[in-house]
Amino acid sequence: MMFNRIWLACGVVIFWLSWPALWFYLRGTKRTRMLLFVGEEVLLLRGWLSDGKWQLPGGGLHAEENPKAGMIRELQEETGLNLKPNEIIGLAVENYSEKGFSFECHYFMARINKKEFPGSKGMEISGHTWIPASRITQKNTGKDVARALELVSERYRVGLVSQNA
Repeated sequence: MMFNRIWLACGVVIFWLSWPALWFYLRGTKRTRMLLFVGEEVLLLRGWLSDGKWQLPGGGLHAEENPKAGMIRELQEETGLNLKPNEIIGLAVENYSEKGFSFECHYFMARINKKEFPGSKGMEISGHTWIPASRITQKNTGKDVARALELVSERYRVGLVSQNA
């Protein structure tokens, strides 16, 4: 347990120290984000190299990679889950900007029947949780999580966004 906290703290420190390099690397890229539901709960991940907040599964697209195929690949790498293209719904493609990072973001959603997390490949992901969508705020996540929830709420006319956001 103590090792995990130290490991996560090191990732946060390295994230902020490497921020200029990350800014250069990420700007103008194409990335994916996935809202994965079981009932009203959403899967959130904590990346090792991050600001320490919970985030959605997703990542960068490879050159010429189809966004849905890239989302499937990222989901498998980060969670061990294997979804098929017909199980994933595209929500939107938007320009995203936070902490000085700016990129094209492809938002997706899917529903699965049970809480699963076979595990990530490597050490990129330091933790995961299933949390009710109504308890998600920008205090514990990035603004991309709130935006993804807004997209689902707008599309399906359901109230998923926390009043504390």
